[in-house]
Amino acid sequence: MSARAHPLPGTLEFERAAREFEAAAPLVTVTDEYRDCPEAQDFVRDRAPTPAAKGNGHATPDATPAPLFWPGDVDTYEPPAQIVSGLLPRVGIAAIYGAPNSGKTALASDLAASIARGTPWRGRAISDGGGLVFYVAAENPGSAKLRMKAYIAENPDAVDMPLPIFPGLLHLGAIASVQSLIERIREAEKLAGRACVAVVVDTLASAMAGLEENSVRDMGLALHSLSLIRDAIGGLIIVVHHSGKDSEKGARGSSALRAAVDTEIVVSGVDGTRTATVVKQRDFATGATFDFTVDPIVVGRNPATGENVTAIVVKHGAESTASAKRRPTGKAQVAILNAMEVGEVGRIWASDDFKVICAAAGVTHRNTRRDALVGLGTAGFIVPTVGGYRLP
Repeated sequence: MSARAHPLPGTLEFERAAREFEAAAPLVTVTDEYRDCPEAQDFVRDRAPTPAAKGNGHATPDATPAPLFWPGDVDTYEPPAQIVSGLLPRVGIAAIYGAPNSGKTALASDLAASIARGTPWRGRAISDGGGLVFYVAAENPGSAKLRMKAYIAENPDAVDMPLPIFPGLLHLGAIASVQSLIERIREAEKLAGRACVAVVVDTLASAMAGLEENSVRDMGLALHSLSLIRDAIGGLIIVVHHSGKDSEKGARGSSALRAAVDTEIVVSGVDGTRTATVVKQRDFATGATFDFTVDPIVVGRNPATGENVTAIVVKHGAESTASAKRRPTGKAQVAILNAMEVGEVGRIWASDDFKVICAAAGVTHRNTRRDALVGLGTAGFIVPTVGGYRLP
């Protein structure tokens, strides 16, 4: 099949391809012949939607438009539900990211187990007794299984928790792969007798093979696929992702990811005690930090070598706030944070407000000032908001 140039954003061809992707989601026919997602598979933006099959089990889009929300309706509005109290929304997309060996995957697995069991996570209640959590081990299924074995060794009563590990591939650029995953989730729900409340994608990079993480278009396509899965389960998507070269500047790839997620948690440290910091919340408070360690335990013996097989478990430490836990060290970051903390309570600081502050500290380059604001936001010291920045 000959290569085909992808349409550019803003063109009629791009808009047509986007509409095809939307239309294909509920219409694709899933067959038993589909198992994995080879890299050679065409992305959905390169093909027309598959005609609908009768009785494929998926609802067609509702032609009735959603009702408008008017100012007079505010008394009927209910705040977003939470699946982990004060931390994760009941419906949405969350990202947990960090450097290699930081423990981000271990933390995501530990959090998933608490949601599946319905047991509090670090004292935070799980809504409605939890439910099925579908774990997509796209990067390393073997490690995911070992972590599960270690968790059950530490929590024997968790052996029956509804947390199936999916060892197959997921490709967020292919509608057939997304739809196939939804079918597997439906199968798991029937077997467990529980509704799926969360899906963990470990890792985002593994589910974007062939897509460009730095591309707004490709990241947007991946996020749209995640939203299809989110809407199909009416629950939470948790993606495990890598940090960029400079972890202070956030997750790797396009900033479209951070703009789209409801919750963002960065994991720092690769030895000893690690720290998970909540750096973005759409509806809840930011700035909470959670200390933890990843401790190896023996989970079996290798029959070929006779050596012990080990896996890691998460051991929880203290919880605090980002500002109370540590302070920034960069000249511009220190100047900005000090000025905000002694300023008017609740003030929204515009970007221009920091020019004089940074100049007084000997920092005049606008890129340095911009990077300082990004770093403070990523670390949870300040919160980007409408009109500028505020303290958490």
